[in-house]
Amino acid sequence: MEYPVVPGQESPSPDPQHEWQQQLAHLPQQLQEQINEHIEALEELVIGYDPFDLIGSLFCKNALADATLSRVQEDRNDAFTEYLTLLLLTQPSEVYPEQTNKDLPEDVLSRIEDHVQAIFRDTALTVMFRDTDSVATQSEPPDPWDRLRGQMVMRSITVRYPIYHHHLREVLAGLFAPLDRELTALLGFTIGEALNLINAVASLMIERLEARLQEAKRLAKELTKRVEIYRHQTSRQQRQYRSVKLESEREQTIRRLASLRPRDATRALEAMKPYWTRRAAGTTFSFTQEDLVQRTQLSPDCVRAFLERMSLRFGDVEPAYFRRPAPSHPLMTRPFIERNGHYLCPVLPQAYRSLRPALETFLNPGLPGAVNTNRSLWERYNKRLRANYLEEQAITYLCHALRHAQGYRGLIYYVGPQRQQVELDGMVIADSTLFLVEAKAGTLSPGGQRGAPQSLRTDLRRIIGEASAQLRRAAEYIHTTDYPIFTLSDGTEITVPMRQVRHIFLVSVTLDSFDALVTNLAQYAETDLFSPDTLPWAISLTDLRVISEMVEYSSQFVHYLLRRQKINEIKGTQIQAFEELDLFGNYLKEGLYFDDVVAESDAPNLMQLADYASQFDAFYLALDSQGQSQQDIPRPVQSIPPPLRDILQELEDQHPAGYLDAGCTLLDLSGHARASFIETIETQRQRTLMDSGFHDFSAPIKAAETGITCMFALRTNALELHERLVNHSMHKMQEHSSKQWVGLGFLVDAPRLLNSCLIFDSDRRI
Repeated sequence: MEYPVVPGQESPSPDPQHEWQQQLAHLPQQLQEQINEHIEALEELVIGYDPFDLIGSLFCKNALADATLSRVQEDRNDAFTEYLTLLLLTQPSEVYPEQTNKDLPEDVLSRIEDHVQAIFRDTALTVMFRDTDSVATQSEPPDPWDRLRGQMVMRSITVRYPIYHHHLREVLAGLFAPLDRELTALLGFTIGEALNLINAVASLMIERLEARLQEAKRLAKELTKRVEIYRHQTSRQQRQYRSVKLESEREQTIRRLASLRPRDATRALEAMKPYWTRRAAGTTFSFTQEDLVQRTQLSPDCVRAFLERMSLRFGDVEPAYFRRPAPSHPLMTRPFIERNGHYLCPVLPQAYRSLRPALETFLNPGLPGAVNTNRSLWERYNKRLRANYLEEQAITYLCHALRHAQGYRGLIYYVGPQRQQVELDGMVIADSTLFLVEAKAGTLSPGGQRGAPQSLRTDLRRIIGEASAQLRRAAEYIHTTDYPIFTLSDGTEITVPMRQVRHIFLVSVTLDSFDALVTNLAQYAETDLFSPDTLPWAISLTDLRVISEMVEYSSQFVHYLLRRQKINEIKGTQIQAFEELDLFGNYLKEGLYFDDVVAESDAPNLMQLADYASQFDAFYLALDSQGQSQQDIPRPVQSIPPPLRDILQELEDQHPAGYLDAGCTLLDLSGHARASFIETIETQRQRTLMDSGFHDFSAPIKAAETGITCMFALRTNALELHERLVNHSMHKMQEHSSKQWVGLGFLVDAPRLLNSCLIFDSDRRI
């Protein structure tokens, strides 16, 4: 870059910051041009091949990758397969050749994948740098709504299926089974029949994939033998063989493999297996209506209705909108493609995931593509069935995580001088914890799914913002009322036991996943969706289910939420996660503990958590594929020494008053502290058995402003043990200026080791 020279002055030095800003200002246009070049090259590349072969080849590759349980593979993504399918569907069927035996060369498939990956890469950069004009001109920083919109759009484009299959199937059945009669009349099939048909498609395609894999193994084994025979022939026999017979493709392959060293030949054969597996993929993995009738024993009319409603044909996709990756697209509601009476499912998980948006589109008279014209039917589903299902399941999962909890739904209470009646979806009381629950079953509008700014704001205020405001109002009522009372629909009054409540959690449960927002709420406090000082725990129903199934103890669930809240309180460093299960996975593996990192002088401004959710992927994939119960498959658990597990389990089984706080205090111990704690327990236990006296030790936990006293005695001294434990624990709490103290009494000669559990909170005892 040249700079003007002012007479009488030296040439100014180039300003690197200015150059960088100028380059940044031109980046979006450059990216758009690159995307267009890749799309044009991709369209030219694919036009000479059977589209079913192209799509079937990517299905095959992705299915083989899924079988390895590998979560992160940059060269494959279901979004890539969907995008290529959509691009192919923008052209009418006549553009492509009829099904032939023409092979799809490996290098052509690789070039296709390279272009698709480049398109997604540049699209992601475009979203990231969409506000570069303001950066280049040094204007105000981007609006937090714009940042949130970018995050949500990017996740919609690239991230697929944040839900496990058997969970999704149960959700679908729960939502739509009450409408079986109406769905049959409107569409020609019920939700059970739709799931049955998708299961049939999945099993058919996977069986054919496994058959091709076995055939590839058989062929590799046969070629290995033929290569050995060829190697043992004399040079003269080999020359005579080639001279008297025109070599076939297989014979050429044998000769090439025989020319390699044995180890290299083995590697070459392994590399050839995927190619053999996906040859003629369009023919192999496609199916007909008759195939599904035979496999499901459903009526031809039912199968035909389902396929017609749920399928796209070549030319159905509008090129103006879907030549580029899009956050919402037709495959999200019509996951099958049809050509000449044959059908193909590009991405099997999408078939399951498409059912809810497809059925809701058919049922909603206000949407294009609706089949139903009865507004009351839609209102019945939208206002009653969907909302009631979400509320009921949310309370069920919370009570499952909190083993001895009491859950309530549909509560009302009165606020203000005029005693205005307001509602609360749910409440769960467990020991010293209170959960206030709002369930929002709404989904993003078509505009919100596309990332239209105003639509997205309206949708998120309706789904996330309203829940936050309702939870904040309920919490304020509880904090400002001496005896907060809630009334159930049958008139039963529930009085919140505020004397025992130490923790109040605000829980917003959604039917859809909003991970881009809810895992990073503190970063978007300026969006006015919620109050920064009362951030709710916003979570999707299916993530709540996973966590409720994974926690081993009620106290572990509460402890996770307490650690989860700490993230919002960290100043200076933002802790960012891709999804809630990454946060929970980090908790199981590392405790969700960042205090030491952010306390350092050179702490980073942003910490992006790695992939911690894959441990749950592996568990549920094994569960789903093997059809076993959860007890049969090892699940991800926190590393806890066995003796400490015994204490946590006794607290859980006995659930005395304060047992959740006691468990949380034990879980606050670091790995080293846990080992030392257990070792000291065993030492004091042995001393008590030897001299029949009283023994104790205390462990302050300064970071949590709490501590533990453990006291040991024989059964004959049980009453005195309790009195001593009270006095000693109170003394230790004052000595260490702690806000809370836990006292645990152990009878060393009793079948049940734990005898007493006392919680001291400031000057009161629970």
